[in-house]
Amino acid sequence: MKKKPTKPTPEDIQREIKWLEENKLCIRRYSAFHDDLHTKIDAELKTLRENLTEDQIYSKFSEDETAEEFNGDHPLVEAALDVRHWMDGESGYESPSQSWGPLIK
Repeated sequence: MKKKPTKPTPEDIQREIKWLEENKLCIRRYSAFHDDLHTKIDAELKTLRENLTEDQIYSKFSEDETAEEFNGDHPLVEAALDVRHWMDGESGYESPSQSWGPLIK
C-alpha cells in the first residue's frame, strides 16, 4: 500500500532552506543545456522563504505570462512550481534536497 504524501512541516521547510543555502555552491553552476542552476535554486529559496503562491510565482519569475498562458518553458517558473507542489504535499514532487542532492560535486 502506497503512503499518501504529506505536507512538509514548517521545520521541514526550514531544513530545506538551510540545505539549499549550505549546498548551493557545491552544485555546478550550469547544466549541460546551459540553464543557470544557481538561479533555479534562488527561485526555490524565494518560494520557500516567502511561501509564494502559484500566482506569485508566475508574477515573479515569468516574463509577461500568466498561468493560463504558460507554455512550460521557463526554468525559474518550473523550479519554483516544483517546490510549491512539494510544499502542498502533492505526490510526485521531491524536496529540494532530494532533487538537488545527486548534483553535489
